[in-house]
Amino acid sequence: MNTKIFLTTLFGVWLSINPASAQPSKLELAKKNFEDTCIRGFPEAVMNPLKVQQHTFKLLTSENFIYGKETAQLSDQQTISIKDQGCEWYSWEIELVINATLLEKNNKFCDQCLIKQLEQYSILFKPDNKEFYTDSIKPLIKRVQQQKKLKIGTAYDVDPDSEISYTTTIDTLKKLDKQHYKIGLIFSAEL
Repeated sequence: MNTKIFLTTLFGVWLSINPASAQPSKLELAKKNFEDTCIRGFPEAVMNPLKVQQHTFKLLTSENFIYGKETAQLSDQQTISIKDQGCEWYSWEIELVINATLLEKNNKFCDQCLIKQLEQYSILFKPDNKEFYTDSIKPLIKRVQQQKKLKIGTAYDVDPDSEISYTTTIDTLKKLDKQHYKIGLIFSAEL
């Protein structure tokens, strides 16, 4: 018992002599900064782990900024990853790898096929997050219903009448190989 007390005391003295070893981690500093300056809560997992495979969620940092990174496998070697970030704003950067057979008609990319897949993916999200996802894809659905082509890099207003800026952008649309497309979407809203 005396040995335990001695070692505990010795460790405490060592920590006081070596303050660098007691410094908060980069993640702890980012969490503190986030709590002190941000109006939104910490990023959380937004997908329902029961609807996907190999689901992961991590809190990560970038220059005292905290964000969530979520990944999952879908059927047939398809994947989804979401970077959830923001402070006075809120953003999901979604990257999808989707089978080409689901996105092509007559061996050409099909906007309507992409919309169909995006609508089907709404089941992947937790109930609290499903509305943000479905609202965010509405301007893409509307554009395709109007027989207009989807454009990469264009920020589409989710609610043009709203006082807050709420947009959806197709960031990436690229054929990776004969079997897969990479689709990048950004859903962004000011709080």
